[in-house]
Amino acid sequence: MKIPFHKPHINQKELDSITDTIQTGWLTMGPKTLEFEKAFKNYIGSDYAVSVNSATAALHLTLNALGIKENDEVIIPANTFISTAEAVIYVGA
Repeated sequence: MKIPFHKPHINQKELDSITDTIQTGWLTMGPKTLEFEKAFKNYIGSDYAVSVNSATAALHLTLNALGIKENDEVIIPANTFISTAEAVIYVGA
């Protein structure tokens, strides 16, 4: 029996937005990225926000921002995606 991990629910408005973005030629670091970062920082009440392309990149950035370095101990959950451990390995902890 196949049990789907996640079935996406995408409506027409989202499909139109994806199409518009692709047609601009900006797949990364374009106007939609800046729009998202501005909306997100306003939503959380922060002066800064940065978006990244993956959870691995976000975790790596977070560990660097926290000053986690070589030989530091980082405790991670046993049941997680590999990116959790990879980010810790990237910083040498």
